Amino acid sequence: MTILETIFYYFTIVIGLTAAAFVISNRRNKQGKCFSLFLFFISSWVFSVFLFFNTHNEEVVLWAGRSTFALSLLAISSFFWFTKLFPSKLSELSSTFLNLIVGIFVIFVVTVTIFTPFVIEDEIITGAGERDTIYGPLYLLWIICFLLMLLLSSFALFLQHKKSEKRVEKVQIKYIYTGLFIAAVIGLTFNAILPALEIERFQKYGGPLALMAVFLFTFYTVVRHRFMSIKVAFGKAAVYALSILSIVLFSYAAFIFLEIPAEYKVVIIALLSAIVFNTVFSFFERLASRYLYYSFYSSEKTLKELGEKLAEILNINELTEL
Repeated sequence: MTILETIFYYFTIVIGLTAAAFVISNRRNKQGKCFSLFLFFISSWVFSVFLFFNTHNEEVVLWAGRSTFALSLLAISSFFWFTKLFPSKLSELSSTFLNLIVGIFVIFVVTVTIFTPFVIEDEIITGAGERDTIYGPLYLLWIICFLLMLLLSSFALFLQHKKSEKRVEKVQIKYIYTGLFIAAVIGLTFNAILPALEIERFQKYGGPLALMAVFLFTFYTVVRHRFMSIKVAFGKAAVYALSILSIVLFSYAAFIFLEIPAEYKVVIIALLSAIVFNTVFSFFERLASRYLYYSFYSSEKTLKELGEKLAEILNINELTEL
């Protein structure tokens, strides 16, 4: 895998996990928890795909291969639970019996996928970044489970769209469904259909492309249509992820072009990275403030500015306004 492919994987994983952490920290209700789980599982799925193609240990490759299928089910299942709650709870899909049956079915298929050879019998390393998947007798069961959760999610979004009386919620649902549909088609095509047809060389791109589809449509919904009021969470995730990615690229370039012994390179690069991080972070923070209508709140900066102005202003009316 090339350095650009590795960076692409790194970027999608970091921004996904960061967004999941910020969503759960800003939205502690059931909606936020389900959506955060969805982001966590889909980011973990991308990581398992990355591990699958970049490890030469046969046991790790087999575990990673099975994990990609299991995590994709967990991701679409958590998304289904989210669609039942956003923007409001669906009574049509909230019966205890339905939740119990669906939950048991998903857990059963996930368990069988990870711990038995019945879904994925073996993963054979055929070359650098090339794998040959041997499917088990219950692979069809995994496809049925995935399609069932996809259909249930789509049906839930349809009911939410029909039930909602607010235009902004209808627009949010439309973009969320579009992102989900594109991601599901990409994931199913690259990671299930093409490998089943013995076309393996495109499999490593399925995870990142599907995740990026989800992020792009969700990000657009956050910025333009106030999705779940988590603009702050996605703003923070974007600023942190872009800052860390820039430092990684800077470190990689410095390691290649600095003509000094390797043991000195590590120390120098670490020091330079620490020095420039705040500058890079401030740069992306200004971009987020300008284009995403978002800015960080710093209590220390606010108190400092307040103290300075209190020492300068004598007029009681101005002090009251301040």
